[in-house]
Amino acid sequence: NCIPCPEGKMSAEGSAECTIPATCPAGQEPTSPTECSPCPVNTSRNSTASNSSLTENCIPCPEGKMSAEGSAECTIPATCPAGQEPTSPTECSPCPVNTSRNSTASNSSLTENCIPCPE
Repeated sequence: NCIPCPEGKMSAEGSAECTIPATCPAGQEPTSPTECSPCPVNTSRNSTASNSSLTENCIPCPEGKMSAEGSAECTIPATCPAGQEPTSPTECSPCPVNTSRNSTASNSSLTENCIPCPE
């Protein structure tokens, strides 16, 4: 006889054990009744999601914020402040010595670098 899985666990059809989590953790979304995937870049999910509901997807970040893959929250500014340049789509670094930037720079554009100071 089959027995019910304990709370918080699931099993695939024909399984001998209940080894599948019943929910996806924050930062992931259900992609099938038995699988979770990390939230894509620039989306987030800050709560658990039921694996049985394939509609509890990660949501897009609000304007002005970004996220890395698998994020529970959108905490990365979408622009680098003056004095910094984008070093990846999700990171800013201070301008190197003898360079400057007096305006914001989009993190999605890795070409808006700090410029050399005049001699």
